[in-house]
Amino acid sequence: AGMLIFDETGQVLSANRRADNLLGISLSRVSVESLFKVSLMELLNQPDGLPFSLQASGNNRFQCVLKRPKQASIQARLFAEKKS
Repeated sequence: AGMLIFDETGQVLSANRRADNLLGISLSRVSVESLFKVSLMELLNQPDGLPFSLQASGNNRFQCVLKRPKQASIQARLFAEKKS
């Protein structure tokens, strides 16, 4: 399966070789909006983990699943000034 990893602006950060082959172009520094006939907002509004269809800029149609990154919880640290 082809895999694309993109950031919140739609810029492709990484892609596997299969994705390159399926889309027929180098995917470095490309936006998902230039690859598919969909706006970034439409793409980001897809439900997480449910399959949907995307049409590439050519005539190819792809079945896709959007998986958002899991955010690690951040523990706040309290920095106190040392008294002399």
